[in-house]
Amino acid sequence: MIIHLDRKVWRIALGTLAGALLLLTAYLVYRSLAGNYLPIFSDEYAYHLDAKNFWLYNRIDAATTLNENFSRYGDAGFHGFAYGILYGTIFKLLSLLGIEPSIMIANIFLVGTFLLFLVYTEISFENKLLLAIVFLSNFILIVYLPSAMTELFHYVFAFIVGYMLFLVYASGKRVYLISFIVLVMSLSFFRQSWIFALVGLFPLSRSLKAFVLYGIVFLFGLFLVLLDIKLFHAPYPFGFFQQLSSVLQNESLGQGLSLVYHYFLKNIDNYFLAERYEEVRFVFYFKYLFVALLLYAFYYSLRYRTRVILAATLIAFTVFFALLTLYDTYDWREVRMLTAPFMILMVVLILERRYLPVFAVIAFQLITLPMTLHSQERINDRRAAMGALVEEYRPMYDSFLELGNYVGSIDKKRVLILLTPKLFSLDSSPIFYQLPLHLGGKDIQYSFAFGSKIDMSAPKSDLYISDKAERYDNMELLGKNRYYYYYRIIKRK
Repeated sequence: MIIHLDRKVWRIALGTLAGALLLLTAYLVYRSLAGNYLPIFSDEYAYHLDAKNFWLYNRIDAATTLNENFSRYGDAGFHGFAYGILYGTIFKLLSLLGIEPSIMIANIFLVGTFLLFLVYTEISFENKLLLAIVFLSNFILIVYLPSAMTELFHYVFAFIVGYMLFLVYASGKRVYLISFIVLVMSLSFFRQSWIFALVGLFPLSRSLKAFVLYGIVFLFGLFLVLLDIKLFHAPYPFGFFQQLSSVLQNESLGQGLSLVYHYFLKNIDNYFLAERYEEVRFVFYFKYLFVALLLYAFYYSLRYRTRVILAATLIAFTVFFALLTLYDTYDWREVRMLTAPFMILMVVLILERRYLPVFAVIAFQLITLPMTLHSQERINDRRAAMGALVEEYRPMYDSFLELGNYVGSIDKKRVLILLTPKLFSLDSSPIFYQLPLHLGGKDIQYSFAFGSKIDMSAPKSDLYISDKAERYDNMELLGKNRYYYYYRIIKRK
């Protein structure tokens, strides 16, 4: 598409919009910092505590888990080691600067670093402005800016991966190819679906030998991901993967394939129809926008034989197919997974000067911006209220710290504490958010006991904390207070 506007007018229009969005982002950052927004969701607490573990104690083991599930090596949790090390390192840097560390501040730092990176890239001024507009107006940035989730890490690197992919095709230089492969493999330690970005190398093939070589690279990356999951990630005790694993181990391959097929149909229904996100309709609309962009890019790449757009399309399609086949298409999980391939496509389309779909996406993001801001405001009210909850629950937290009186009875450096899920809420929980990681000279880990997935007659934990008196033959009451009962778990020989 050729832009028929005067170049100066075009630059002014884009610059004005980018400037307005930058001011909006700066205001949202200021409000997040001034409002003392705190984490409110259980996943946020897990990321926060793991980063705090590395920051204060140089520990890479998970602070919390479910049903005593840890990785085979290193006692990592469901998210592995990578997030704790990354954010914990940023926490160390922030503390050296006299800044109270938080994942929210670390994410703001990542966003600011990316914008500086964008300024100094060798991209035309107009395309820099378009990239900034797309980046600053997307709902992922706005909604997750005040949070302690890790979505902005993936959001930022989606733009960098898209840019690296473009350089691989535009320059033909091996240094960019190797850098792209190393970057994608590194990112896969944070989120396994990143490894699918390696399928973007296949359109580089000009011979069967080259195609086989890129196939080997992809399979090697896939092997590393599977090895990482097997060794350094805790097995999640619930969900589809656990169910599929059980079927494959105890039944036939055919039944496993049948399970995948029916789950695929269920995911399609959830994606297009069932999960409508009534309170945040822009999420529902985004799912259709992703499919429309994918179809456009696929058509254009074949019609005009544009290899880099085909590469980005293959990445997006592979992630989309994996989502529908193996992952979940509800509770924001689908859009969180699809944001990276969506933005890789956007970056490539902008750099290839295919502006028609870019304008459509920008229009969508600007039209839904008021809904996005309203959604963020609603969640931020809860984040701001967490400060008051911390003070309200101070007596309960101080009582929890009596745990330090009992960990000394365990002859281990690292003590595992089993918690009944009724002990305190997992969301909007001042106790969960502040769980102590070191008491009485001992490193502390916590495991929540959920459902029937844990054998309470022979738990792996050392201590058990409940909100009521319990009667287990293998537990000895060490002490109690107004809120908690502390039990030592007697190990059977």
